[in-house]
Amino acid sequence: MLKKRTEFDDRYQRFRREIRNQIISSTLKPGDFLLSEVNLSKLYNLSRDSVRKVLAELEQSGLIEKIPGKGNIVRESEQWKEETVLRLVCFDDSYEIPTLLQLISEFEQENPRVRIEFSTVSENGYGEYLSDKLRDNEAHDMMVISDLHFRKFADEGLLDKLHASHPYEWAREEDVYGEAVRLFQDGNQLKAVPFVFSPVVYVVNKNLVPEADRLTIDDWSDLTDFAVAHTVKDEQGTVQHYGFGFTITNNRWPQFLLQNGGGIFDAEHRSIFGSGETVEAFRYCLDLMFNREVSPASIYGGTRIVEDLFMKQKVAMIIGTYHYMNEFGNHFMEWDVVPVVPRNSKKATLLLGGALAINASSPHVTAAKRFAQFLVRYDSQKQFKMNGCTIPVLRKVAEDQTLFNPAIHPRNYHCFVDMLPYAHSIQSLGIGQRDLDQIQKELVLMWMKMEDPEDSVKRIEEQMFHHEGNGTDNNRGYLKV
Repeated sequence: MLKKRTEFDDRYQRFRREIRNQIISSTLKPGDFLLSEVNLSKLYNLSRDSVRKVLAELEQSGLIEKIPGKGNIVRESEQWKEETVLRLVCFDDSYEIPTLLQLISEFEQENPRVRIEFSTVSENGYGEYLSDKLRDNEAHDMMVISDLHFRKFADEGLLDKLHASHPYEWAREEDVYGEAVRLFQDGNQLKAVPFVFSPVVYVVNKNLVPEADRLTIDDWSDLTDFAVAHTVKDEQGTVQHYGFGFTITNNRWPQFLLQNGGGIFDAEHRSIFGSGETVEAFRYCLDLMFNREVSPASIYGGTRIVEDLFMKQKVAMIIGTYHYMNEFGNHFMEWDVVPVVPRNSKKATLLLGGALAINASSPHVTAAKRFAQFLVRYDSQKQFKMNGCTIPVLRKVAEDQTLFNPAIHPRNYHCFVDMLPYAHSIQSLGIGQRDLDQIQKELVLMWMKMEDPEDSVKRIEEQMFHHEGNGTDNNRGYLKV
């Protein structure tokens, strides 16, 4: 029989966790004295015996030293007496790189015996590069990853290669967005520390939409009406600019399925991909592109083709992310987030995120954890917000209106707070990244209008999810969240 968790257990574990994290993260530095046993007892509402028990653990771990008559002092670990070099890698088109470089410099100033070697790899092939390095035990000490890379690691059985921690070892649960944390969670373990995130949102070009500040789009009918009203053609019928646009990547089209009550698997992991709701969602997308001709028609799945058209004043409104909004500031255009989550049968959008993964085999895990802790502390998170649009994971920074900068942030920047209840991770679809990529390839015929949506989804469902019963053989990379 499991022992019932008590309030004492919660207070004890909180003290144990916080005092250890303060030392590991350098909030308490070597040479600093801890509060007295009496003050720690009062602060955490624990007996002095309980406090002494935790302090004894810290002393045995070599983190503190008890000096008779003076108290407990933070020790300087042998690991920090010689320079520690941490290797950090990131994909080369990340908009967070300038902020990361600044934070690396600040971290090194605070930790003079730690140096971080920063390198980049092309986004094209970055996931494969990391997978190969992890598989060969040659990975960097730290890796900046997206939730897509994380799902690929899950597919390939590589999550055990990443350092695991308690989901809220890095910050209190109430201080960070749980939605962002779950993007990088496998069961009850966190396998990468999230530091930024973004919902998928609607972004409007205010130069092409004079009524943008009054714009309301509640459902697909509103979206269609908007796209039709803002598509402009010349006398020859050539489109001058489209009313609406989205790429057909697999971090865009699934939201149409979700907004119509469709998806890929249900909660019992039964395939619903061939459902009428899924067919209807795809028909709606094709109608916008081919029948009404109010959205660019493209079979190219690149993440930026529609965003590039948007910046060239060729699309009035697109589906985008806070992450890519960082690019818009370099163009002479007015733009904003539309503060809505449309629906057909229910409101829904997708959630994406960025995190720091630590190589579990690194000889410098302790130093890497210190840097991860540094990234999610208040001052560091402020820099992510002040330098760009991507949302910091620390709640009090992300929602701080005083940090709003009209030169960087869209007017409706903070509307993401109202969107989060409707945001779903790709993991919630119940499918691994490998199978999602395969669906993307199989849908090409439909996007080219060479196959009817109903035929496409039924063919794909039969082909991929009905080999053995009800698709249970396709549970590759299914994350336990």
